Amino acid sequence: MSEKAGIYVGFFISDNGNMKTRIYVDGYNFYYGCLKGTPYKWLNPLTLFSQHIIPSSAQPLHQPSSLDIRYFTARISGKVARNDHSVNDQNTYLRALEALYPEDVLSIIEGYFSVSDTEAFKIDVNNPQLAPRFCEKVKIWKLEEKQSDVNIAVEALFDALTETDIEQLIFVTNDTDIAPVMRKIRKHTNKTLGLIVPTKPNTRPPSSKLIDYADWTRHSIKNYELKASQMPRVIAKSSRATLRKSIIKPTSWYGHPELLSKIFDTLQPCMKGKVNKVWQWLETEKPNVEGLPILDKLPIEMLDTVEDANAVLAHAIAYAYYHQR
Repeated sequence: MSEKAGIYVGFFISDNGNMKTRIYVDGYNFYYGCLKGTPYKWLNPLTLFSQHIIPSSAQPLHQPSSLDIRYFTARISGKVARNDHSVNDQNTYLRALEALYPEDVLSIIEGYFSVSDTEAFKIDVNNPQLAPRFCEKVKIWKLEEKQSDVNIAVEALFDALTETDIEQLIFVTNDTDIAPVMRKIRKHTNKTLGLIVPTKPNTRPPSSKLIDYADWTRHSIKNYELKASQMPRVIAKSSRATLRKSIIKPTSWYGHPELLSKIFDTLQPCMKGKVNKVWQWLETEKPNVEGLPILDKLPIEMLDTVEDANAVLAHAIAYAYYHQR
């Protein structure tokens, strides 16, 4: 698919699928387990699960005949955001998901962030093993995501008990708070339960409490699967409402935004300051030039690592030099 796309029409799952399936994604758990610090935040979850995770994890009997997603998250509070653009970036991502898919394919269910001041025991620097009750109390900010686990439990249990045509429920989480609802569904229905643990290989172990209630489990998600499941950079049309302007991937979500900024600073002067011209340059194959690194992919696809991004920057510097002579 090109970097600029409109509405996704239809969605291929499997010619041999057997089960109508619904996925419940713990967005907070997924972000901190798989996406934080990576260039893969612009993730298309439907692509990830239907084309990569489920086909390689579930037995043929458990392959979906149709698939929809409930995505649970909470919007970042501006009071605690790591930088000025975090709030807008998250809002852009959620808008992109809603634009790509109608609500019956992907729905977003929101909790909220709680920010409150409280007291907590401070670890004794000189004696880190000292019991909390002997340590000094200090004032802290307490940051909590509220309601997502409750929302997942309520939605999943309701669906399991009332939607008889749903045959399989898949939970994307490693939060043990979800174990009780999985136990209830296991006890009171004949639904198949899948578990996808949103963590990197060889990092945090899956919760045994969740695995105990799952018919099948995927223990981790690999970077190449995330990379292969990115949304188009530009989303020009919406499945739900007319877009006043296209939705564009935040520049801070690329692998090395500081190098991307240098590429723009280098190219814009010779492109009359037009940002879209720079993007077009990044989305166009570059010839092999003696003395320059070989770009074996489109420049836009080579921004994940420092080495690749610097190779693109070298081509940008050469291009600007040639066109400004």
